[in-house]
Amino acid sequence: KHSLNLKLDLPHLFDDGQPYKDLPALQELLESHDHEFAAVIMEPMSAFFPDDGYLAEVKKLVHAHGALLILDETITGFRFHLGGAQTLFDVTPDLATFGKGMGNGHPISAVVGGSEIMQLMEEIFFSGTFGGETLSLAATNSVLVKLERDNVPDALAQTGTQLQDNLARLIQEHNLEDVFSVSGHPSWSFLHVSPTEKTPSDETRTLLLQELFASGILFLGTHNLSAAHSGSDIERLLSVYEELLPRIGEQAIAGSVRDHLRTEPLVPLFKVR
Repeated sequence: KHSLNLKLDLPHLFDDGQPYKDLPALQELLESHDHEFAAVIMEPMSAFFPDDGYLAEVKKLVHAHGALLILDETITGFRFHLGGAQTLFDVTPDLATFGKGMGNGHPISAVVGGSEIMQLMEEIFFSGTFGGETLSLAATNSVLVKLERDNVPDALAQTGTQLQDNLARLIQEHNLEDVFSVSGHPSWSFLHVSPTEKTPSDETRTLLLQELFASGILFLGTHNLSAAHSGSDIERLLSVYEELLPRIGEQAIAGSVRDHLRTEPLVPLFKVR
C-alpha cells in the first residue's frame, strides 16, 4: 500500500533546502512526488522547539499524501516526558522508535504504533541478535518503574533549566552573543558556536573542547543530562564556563584562537543538526 520510488532525487530530499519547521517546503516535496513516499521519518525536536501545532500539521500533511509519520524518539523518549516528545507536543505518530534510555545502557530498542500497523508484524519474520535475550527486558522494566516513581523527566528538566538559564545569563553578561548561544530542551541542550569576522566556528569549537577537556569536563556540544547529574555537577560546569567562555570569546573576536590551539582545528565530516 505504501511504497517509495527509489528513482527519487535523494540529494534533493536531504539537502538544507528542507529545514525543520518549514511546512511549505515539506508540502512542496510531497506534492512533487504525491503518494510515492512510504513515510516521513523525523525527530520530533532537536536543537529548537517546534512551533505550536507544527508536528500535528506535519502529520496531517503526510497523511494527505498517503504516507505515515514516524517519530524517532531514541533521544527524546523518556527525557522530555514519560510519554515521549509526542506526549509533550500532543501528537500521536503512526509509528515511533525508542531506545538507549529504555534499558539504561542494556541493548534494547522498541518500535511502537497503532494496532492496525503493528498487526502487520504478525505477517513477517522479525528478529535480531538480541531477540531471545531477557536481561535487557528486566533492565527496561526496572528503568521504567524508576522513571515513573522518581519522576525523572521532571528532575532532568529542573536540572537542565538551572544550566540553561545560568549559561544564557553568563553569555549575556559577558556580551558573548556573537560567539555563543544555547538552545534545546532542558534535558538535552546545545551550546552553539558561531563564526566571527576573524575566526571560523570550527576553530573556536576546537579551542572550547580542548580547554573543557583540560578542565576535566567531557563535552561534545550538547548537555545530555541524566538522573545521576546533581546541582553540584551543574555548578561545577558553570564555573568552568565562567572561566573559559569570556576568554575564548575574546580570542574568537580578536582572531587569535589558533595561537592557543595545541592541535589542528576540527574538520567536520558531516552535519546532522
